[in-house]
Amino acid sequence: MQLLHKTEDYIVPYTKNRDYRENSVCYEGVLRKHHYEQDMVILLTSPLSQEDAAFYEFRLSDITHAEDLPNIVTETGENIRMARLWVKKGSTGLLMQTFTVQAEERSPRRGS
Repeated sequence: MQLLHKTEDYIVPYTKNRDYRENSVCYEGVLRKHHYEQDMVILLTSPLSQEDAAFYEFRLSDITHAEDLPNIVTETGENIRMARLWVKKGSTGLLMQTFTVQAEERSPRRGS
């Protein structure tokens, strides 16, 4: 059974268990397949913003529910498909986000 089934126009709502709202946390954004990990997905949180750009990576097995949200339409008429994912509490995800490099910042690595 596939967790997320994507058709031409939408993501078929999927629920792994009925109490997903109590046991999960929701994340919203543009859903994409992971580039090389078949058991993972990428969720881009702010598709139209360079400053707030961030994305999450989640394992498909940690997603308890998925649903479509209304599309965003750009000024040029491009449709951006949005989704809401409910991810099991306690699971591990990866967050990548933009930041501005400051002169006083140092790498967390010590020793050089």
